[in-house]
Amino acid sequence: MKKRIIAVLAASFAALALAATASAAITITQAPGGPGYQNLSPFNCTGHVYTASGSPIRLQFGWAAKNSAEMTQFFKYWHGTVDITGTATDGTAQSFHDEWADNPAGTPFLTQQRIQWSALAAGTGTPPGGGGQVSIVGSQYRGVLAIAPGTYTLTQSFVFDRPVQDGFSSYQGTLSATCTFTVNP
Repeated sequence: MKKRIIAVLAASFAALALAATASAAITITQAPGGPGYQNLSPFNCTGHVYTASGSPIRLQFGWAAKNSAEMTQFFKYWHGTVDITGTATDGTAQSFHDEWADNPAGTPFLTQQRIQWSALAAGTGTPPGGGGQVSIVGSQYRGVLAIAPGTYTLTQSFVFDRPVQDGFSSYQGTLSATCTFTVNP
């Protein structure tokens, strides 16, 4: 009986060790804006191919509104998540998760993975539904990923706890974006 328990425990530990080596975390570090990156966005990455040996891969997305008061409302009443799952070319399961909570101060988020959303910046952009360029104020999530070559799915969700205006539309509930991409060596 004692030998059987030891054998079962040894097999269990071996299975745990094998499972631990069969998956790996994708890591992220803060990234600035500007050129010099392969930009990965949940809104347009399906079918994109990135190169692990090229410029760093920067996960980037954000939110913009007509004015800073609408951005304050966004930070106060919205929270979200971003996830990447996939399989590296060596068969290792890969994953990444980050999240952030509503910010009662109405200022840019600091995420669970320590990524600071950028300070508000003025610029121009195209409103939802198209049309000409308009003045906007926005904030960005930007992080450089340490990601192995493989095939991945990126999912990002915005969860609005109450209606939020951006000067163009009103948002409530959950807005999600999902796409697939490949990282080559």
